[in-house]
Amino acid sequence: MTSTAFATGKFAIGECERCGFVYPLHELKKEWNGLMVCLEECYEEKHPQLLPLHSANDPEALRDSRPARVEPQEIYVGGSGATAKFFNNPRKPLNIAAAIGKVTVTIS
Repeated sequence: MTSTAFATGKFAIGECERCGFVYPLHELKKEWNGLMVCLEECYEEKHPQLLPLHSANDPEALRDSRPARVEPQEIYVGGSGATAKFFNNPRKPLNIAAAIGKVTVTIS
């Protein structure tokens, strides 16, 4: 024996919750928002933009990453008589002077 929780309702009528017309209950369909509406004019499918967003994985971290190597930086400025020993000696300060020249600005 099978038992059902609800009656079949083959003679039942229902009211469309959108337009208000009366239809046989089996001609009404439940929409995505829970309304029982008629299939003829009122039923609307759920718009695809209302569907939940798909979460796309966007991994940014690298597995077993290491920090970048820091190489010792040697800068040879050059000039007559300059040697590499002078620039590598941390006890001697390196004095650098630079000049651009003259700039004339005329506003008319």
